[in-house]
Amino acid sequence: MDEPSQDTLELATELFDSRARLKSELRAGEGSGIWGSEMNTGGILFLQTLAVAPEWRGKGIGRDIMEAFMKKGQSWKDDVQSVLLKPGQLNTMELNIEQEGMSRQQVLATIARDRQKAIAFWRALGFRRIASSEWFATTFDPLHPVHQLAAEDDYDTSDDGVLGRHQEGHQGDGQSGLRNVEWLEELGEDLRLRVALVKLPDAQCLELWQSSDHPQALLDPDSNGNNILHIAAMGRKPRSLSFILDNVLTPAMKARFISGNNHGQTPQNILIEEIEGNTPSKSAALECFRILQNEQRSTNGCTCGQCLDGFFSPRMKVQMSYQAERLGDMVTDSDAEYHSYSILDRDVKKSFKYDAELREGYSNVFRIIASCLESGHIPYSSRIIEEAEHSHWNISYFTDLGGEVETVLAHCLRDARIEASDHGFYDVYKDDLEKLPECDNDGEFEQVAELLGLNELHMRSFRR
Repeated sequence: MDEPSQDTLELATELFDSRARLKSELRAGEGSGIWGSEMNTGGILFLQTLAVAPEWRGKGIGRDIMEAFMKKGQSWKDDVQSVLLKPGQLNTMELNIEQEGMSRQQVLATIARDRQKAIAFWRALGFRRIASSEWFATTFDPLHPVHQLAAEDDYDTSDDGVLGRHQEGHQGDGQSGLRNVEWLEELGEDLRLRVALVKLPDAQCLELWQSSDHPQALLDPDSNGNNILHIAAMGRKPRSLSFILDNVLTPAMKARFISGNNHGQTPQNILIEEIEGNTPSKSAALECFRILQNEQRSTNGCTCGQCLDGFFSPRMKVQMSYQAERLGDMVTDSDAEYHSYSILDRDVKKSFKYDAELREGYSNVFRIIASCLESGHIPYSSRIIEEAEHSHWNISYFTDLGGEVETVLAHCLRDARIEASDHGFYDVYKDDLEKLPECDNDGEFEQVAELLGLNELHMRSFRR
């Protein structure tokens, strides 16, 4: 956008005061209460128009465009924090043609219907309303509450024409509940099914999923890495969740879909916050959690009932923690035998002896792995990177020189596997290990490597 416009004028005057701060009435807990002073700093991406040709709709292209737009936007300016937009009509040109010859009341009805579709579309992409305004936003901060607020819990205004939460289950005409959400039929099948997981009651959502052909685009995650299991967890839909696991995902897909999103959050992690709170949907969240836990155990071979994410056993956690702490301490020593670190890229490895900052960055990855395990989390690479950004453990010097977090994970797993086959390790840690339950996953290091997302190159190094 090169020049000021009516849209930017509305953005400036409706959201911000004369000092370019979010208006106080919008920061006073109004609406969902998730927006505040963070809107006063950093750059803003403002989306004015998004258009997809009719023949290409319903194929996930709009979502792909938004993901590319947000990545490109971050590269334009380092301090970009938020993306803002005001939902209008999704299909303005077609709507204008449709409205020809209509009465004013009919025109208003078509506008309200299309606005419903637009709001549902943006909520499905992770945008949430700013207080009670007409504006919606999302942020690049993975810890911001916008990423935790389910679409169905976002604030609706009386001007939206959007089906309110108190109306969703109404079936006053005795017909199928889907009669009350006809606007969903206007969406592409992929988006319609995703929106149903957060917007419809479970029975209606299940009915919609049962009647669907389940397009391939449903298997694609959104820009935050959330797949359909994450979305079903956000919506607390146990019956729909069971249907997806039994009828949509193949056995090979299930382990991947139950794993973490871009921020390391699994569907279970999303549900835990709901379970620990005292909310009306707590029982549904608990049922969803049990369904996912049982699925993980059957999919990933857990026999102890205590594996993290269904595959990372308690005894493996002890072995990995030991290796992470040992290797982290050893790497900082300039006299260490770095020729044994065959997993590392050659150019990175040859600098170790002389570059203390490089060794420190590499060592800090091990420390973060140990910290994740100590706090009961699996050290997915995305979680390690996120932890590094919000802690004093700096890994940037290692990664900036081409080092990969995955190589450190592979190194840690490799040494843990070697130690696990050494009776000497068991003898030293016998008391600690025997306090923990045995599990069929105790020796499944290769499965763990795959579920942590290590690629074939990392796997070859891991198997050495």
